[in-house]
Amino acid sequence: MNNKTSTETSRNLAVLIWLRTIRITQKISRMAEQPLKELNVTGPQLSILNQLAASEGMSQQDIAKRLAVTKGNVSQLIDKLEEAGYIRKKKEGRSSFISLSDPGRRFIASTIPEHDQFIEEKFSVLTELEKEELLRLLRKVDQSL
Repeated sequence: MNNKTSTETSRNLAVLIWLRTIRITQKISRMAEQPLKELNVTGPQLSILNQLAASEGMSQQDIAKRLAVTKGNVSQLIDKLEEAGYIRKKKEGRSSFISLSDPGRRFIASTIPEHDQFIEEKFSVLTELEKEELLRLLRKVDQSL
C-alpha cells in the first residue's frame, strides 16, 4: 500500500522534505512554547538565552546572525529579556554586548533540562542511529546555505 498523499506524488522530493521539516518544527515549537508561556518567556527569547549560555558577551548582531533573524527583531526580544532581568547589556562604543544575569543563569539551569527532555521525547520515535543520520543530513544541507 502506498502511504503518499496526492500532493506528495506531484511534488519534488526536496520540496516535500522542506515542507515536512517546517511542519514538524511548527508543531514541536507550539507544544514546547506552552510551558514557557507560564514562565513569561517565548521560544525566540529562550533561543537567545540559549545562545548566551553557550557564548557570553555576544553582540546583538552576532545573536541575530546565529538565529537567522533581523537585528531589529533581536533588539525587541533583548529589551524584553533585559526588563525581565534575565540579561544585561554592556555598551562599548556603538555596540552592545549581551550577557546572562544571575537570574538568567538560574532560569536556564532550571528550564533547559525540562525543555530538552520534552524535545527528546518528541524524537523518541527514532533510534539513536536514525537521529545521528538525520542530524548529519541536516548539517550537510545547512552547510550548503
